This record gives sequence, structure tokens and C-alpha cells, in this order.
Amino acid sequence: MGRSLWFPGFPLPLLSVKEALDIPPLLEVLLDFPQQEVAKSIKLIEGHDKLVFALAPSGICSSSLLYNEMRHKGNLCHWAKFLWNAFIPTRIAFFLWKAVFNAISVDTNIQQRGIPMASKCSCCSNPNTESLDHLLFQGEVGTNIWDYFSKALNLSTCWDMPSLFANWLGKINLSNQFGMVTTAIAALTLWNIWLSRNSARFAGSSMSWISIKNQVITGIHDLSVSFNPKS
Repeated sequence: MGRSLWFPGFPLPLLSVKEALDIPPLLEVLLDFPQQEVAKSIKLIEGHDKLVFALAPSGICSSSLLYNEMRHKGNLCHWAKFLWNAFIPTRIAFFLWKAVFNAISVDTNIQQRGIPMASKCSCCSNPNTESLDHLLFQGEVGTNIWDYFSKALNLSTCWDMPSLFANWLGKINLSNQFGMVTTAIAALTLWNIWLSRNSARFAGSSMSWISIKNQVITGIHDLSVSFNPKS
């Protein structure tokens, strides 16, 4: 398939792309040097011209490839695989996702939204201000339970979310059983601390790191059917 090329005083006959590439002087007129080099490297086969979808090796356009090219892609979260997987219950995964972004309604987060309130954590014998890091990691309950499981797993302890990813999840492989169990322990620990806090806050019970530890161990047994390494 071709088209008629025309220059003032120098009309050109109808040429196909292949014919145009076979005329070196014509390339020098139409293209600058880098484009000429690219054109010379093009090898055309005999036959009719057809549309080729450059993103597909086959040259055939598909809706899935086109959508994947056009859609907005966010930054890759290297830690997301520890939340969204087959052995972490969905409601716990959503809680962890919110915790990563400090979107849990602890006292300091409520205060930052303009709601005046006195803060008193439920996780220490001498109450402190309740922030997310304090509740989940740095209070008496969090410190004791993370020390216990860190020693049991021979890992460094955690004092906030970044250290959890660095000292625990960054040291494991989700394709083996140890990695799955470690990830589940981390998820269930955070989840059961939160449940225990709510029970203490709204039902008048007391938080106990030993009780939470036992709940985590029970939860691990319940989830154990999912701990099958990938073949």
C-alpha cells in the first residue's frame, strides 16, 4: 500500500513503503540521519500491509493488554504480599492495611481530627497516651508479646511498623512454611492486640499479653491448614 509523495516541482509517483525504503536518495530527502539509520535497518516482507499491535509479541491487539497499558499504575508495594495472601483472613488484612497507614481510630488519631478527648491507654499498668505505635508495639503489652515471639522465632524484636517489616517480614520467604507461620503470627498479634484493646475500652476487661499470646497460638493452629508451601 502506498501514497503519492509530492514536492514543489518534483512530484513522485505512488510508492509503497518497501519501494520508498529501497531508494536511498529519497530517504536522505525525507529523513534526518538518525531516522535514516533506523529506516535502513527495517526489513520488510512481501505481502499486504497490516496493523500491528506493538505491545503484543503476536502483533494482535487484546483488550487486557490495552487496558494494562492505559490504566494508572501505582507504586509497587513490596510489603503488600504479606497482607493480601491466601492464609491471612480478609478482615485481618484490611485491619493491617489501615494500620500501615496509621488509619486506626486510636486516641491520638481521633485528637488529630479535631475531637477533644483525654487519652489513656489500656495496655500499660501506668497509662500513657494511646498512639498506634504505643498500643501495638511500645506499651507493656506490645513490648512483652513482641519480645516473646521474636525470641521464639530467633528474630529481632519490633517497635513500630517499619521495624516489623525490616526485622521480621524482610527476613523471611513466603514460599516456605516458616515464612507463612511468621507472617501469620505478626498479623494475628496485631489483630488480637486491637481486639483486646477494644474489649478493655468498651467492656471493662483488662489487657493481658499472655492472654493475647495464647489467642495468637490458637489462631495459628486454626490457620495451619493453609500453611502448605508452594510446590
